[in-house]
Amino acid sequence: MINGFITFFGTNDLERTHDFYTEILGLKILKDQGVCKIYKIIDNGSIGFCEHIEPTIKEKSPIITFICSSVDEKYNALKDKGVCCS
Repeated sequence: MINGFITFFGTNDLERTHDFYTEILGLKILKDQGVCKIYKIIDNGSIGFCEHIEPTIKEKSPIITFICSSVDEKYNALKDKGVCCS
């Protein structure tokens, strides 16, 4: 039986990624492993970013989608914080 999951992505700037996910999105850090940081999204679901995984920045890069109850409110809050939402 699977009890949870963590999806890992690569980053070239772990601190900038950390600032975005904590300061802008408000996620809590679950574990700091030095070269990887893991953030809690839901009870048994997390997202992690690592410096030793090469980021995919190409035509078919992964897409991270967060589902929330008030999309317009979240969209406006992100824009107010200077996030490009296009």
